[in-house]
Amino acid sequence: MASGVLKKIDEFTVTSAIASVTIGGGSNASSGTNAVIDNSYNVYMFTFNDVVCATDDKNLLFQLNKASDNSIDSTSNYDSSGAIMTDNSGTLTAFSGANQSAPTFASSQGTSTGEAAAGTFYLFQFSESAQYSFWTVDTVYVDKTPNQRSYTGGAKQSVEQATNGITMTWEDNANFADGHFVLYGLDS
Repeated sequence: MASGVLKKIDEFTVTSAIASVTIGGGSNASSGTNAVIDNSYNVYMFTFNDVVCATDDKNLLFQLNKASDNSIDSTSNYDSSGAIMTDNSGTLTAFSGANQSAPTFASSQGTSTGEAAAGTFYLFQFSESAQYSFWTVDTVYVDKTPNQRSYTGGAKQSVEQATNGITMTWEDNANFADGHFVLYGLDS
C-alpha cells in the first residue's frame, strides 16, 4: 500500500435522535462493525461534520473508550488546551482545562438552521497501555449566538491505558439530531 493512504475503519451517520455516538470502541461502536483503534496504524484520523444537537445551547463532549473492557473512561483524566477564534470579534482566546471528565471542542451549540459542528482529530498512542493517549484538535462550528468559531489545540488522557474508541455525548444528556462520523487509519 502507498505511503500516506487513509483507510476507512469505522463510519456512522445519525438517522434518528440518539444520546451518544461511539466510533471505534469495539462492541460499543455505533456502526455495529466492532471496529477498534489498535496498533494496526501509528496514527488515526477522526472526522465529523454536520453535527447538530436536538436541544439548544449545549456543549459537545468527548471521552475515550478503554480497550480493557470497551467502557467509556468518565474519570477526570483529560487535559486540553488550545485557542478559540470567533468571527464577530476576530479575537483569539486561549483555553486550557485540566482534570476534565469530558472535554468540549464545540461549545454552546444551537438548533437553528446552519448551527452545526465539524472537526478533524489526529489520534496518537491510543493502543499503548504504558503511554498517554493524545490527539490534535481542529473544529469549526456555529454556536447559538450565531457566531462562527474555530478551535485549534490538543488534548491528552492523563492516565496510562490503552484506548480503542471515542464516544461523543451532549451536555445534560441531550440527543444528537444529525451528524456524520468517520475513523481512518493512516498508513505511513
